[in-house]
Amino acid sequence: MKLVSGKNIGAVAVGVVKAGADIIQISGGDGGTGAASLLSMKHAGLPLETGLIEVHHSLVKSGLRGRVVLRADGGLLTGKDLLIAAVLGADQFDFGKIVLVAEGCIMARICEKNTCPTGIATHDKKFKAHYNGTKQKVVTLLKQLAQDLQYELAAVGYTSLKEVRGRTELLALNPKTEKLALNKGFDLSYFKKLSSPHHVHQYAKSAAPNKLNKAIVEAVNAKSKLEFEIKNTDRAIPASLAGLFGAQVAQKRLEKEFIKWNKLSTDKAVTINFKGSAGQGFGIFLSEKINIHLEGEANDSVGKGLCGGEITVIPPKEIAFNPSDNSIIGNCALYGATSGSLLVYGKGGDRFAVRNSGAEAIIEGVGIHACEYMTGGKVIILGQTLGNIGAGMTGGELYLAVDQKEKVNKSYIHHIPFLDEDIKFVIDKLKYYIVKTGSPKAIDTLAKLENNEFPLLKFVAYV
Repeated sequence: MKLVSGKNIGAVAVGVVKAGADIIQISGGDGGTGAASLLSMKHAGLPLETGLIEVHHSLVKSGLRGRVVLRADGGLLTGKDLLIAAVLGADQFDFGKIVLVAEGCIMARICEKNTCPTGIATHDKKFKAHYNGTKQKVVTLLKQLAQDLQYELAAVGYTSLKEVRGRTELLALNPKTEKLALNKGFDLSYFKKLSSPHHVHQYAKSAAPNKLNKAIVEAVNAKSKLEFEIKNTDRAIPASLAGLFGAQVAQKRLEKEFIKWNKLSTDKAVTINFKGSAGQGFGIFLSEKINIHLEGEANDSVGKGLCGGEITVIPPKEIAFNPSDNSIIGNCALYGATSGSLLVYGKGGDRFAVRNSGAEAIIEGVGIHACEYMTGGKVIILGQTLGNIGAGMTGGELYLAVDQKEKVNKSYIHHIPFLDEDIKFVIDKLKYYIVKTGSPKAIDTLAKLENNEFPLLKFVAYV
């Protein structure tokens, strides 16, 4: 669970741990994204230290500190930054900007425009040709950072982060800063306040994978029937299986490395059928060779990071509502997908297919901000949308119902005539979608297309 550093987040963190989170990430206001406005970069969020120490104190006071990993991020650039974060309670650290700079980022702050001059945040071949980053540059950076941290630890007489975690007595207030803070009414002694116990050597790790993920892997290995009931506490299904299929590919690339993988008994494609209400992340990181079919509904993040395979979601057969008018999946479906297919007989929530760069999808309708920052892939939306469609879109194709044309963000996308290959693509996809879902709206749309009518418009980004 990610929490933004701010006032009173200690109480929020306690609730998050009680709800079962095994990692809490505290994000400070000194970090940033190249897609953010300058106002947000400079004036949003509080320093990491403020939220981190409060969360650590609250968890220790509640007797929950040993049940969670505290991870810190937001402007961590030096070994001293890491040491201070550890003293304030951090177990782990995240890095963003500093790693991108090591890969050649020049902070042009146009990440969302697909025109990154160093070829990092783009899919445009012209700009990608400028990329000169390597894995070794990142390795070198992290080694230097670790070495700097060792020097800082040695300077205070310790050899590991575990020894200093929560030991706020090691902190010394800068006299100049302390005087300025007092003049402004701030009491920095809060950061030196000890917890009791004031440091934690152990934290519990929750067991993974969950029972359903484990059962799926076991069924695939046993070549059993792949049909399962699913409930909304079953999250990230079937991520374990996708990981093992991915491991098969990785193992071939890492033949010289000794890595112990759990083995699958097959490398052939599998189809898994589910019934029920899926929790968050249904089909997350789904890879090639896995097709999943859900009769029911799903929460947020369906197909997040999809990189192959196929996801189909249809409502239960006994429903009394019209699927075209009702949502059966949550927000942020297909977020960051790179390939694969998503078929939804029903409506989705907000931010559908954000940052899609290669996946294909058909859905009956969506909420606001669909296809935002999309750089590739093809999306067919048969029905209603709620606006701002295609904002920040720089690639890919969107097929939208004619009566929804005013819902697009005209600053980024415009409609163009259908080519013969476009008509063939849409007709073929609709035929397949109808076989999988039986959607009346798709049947009607297909009939009009085959009768040389155009119930859909094709939208692309401005070149």
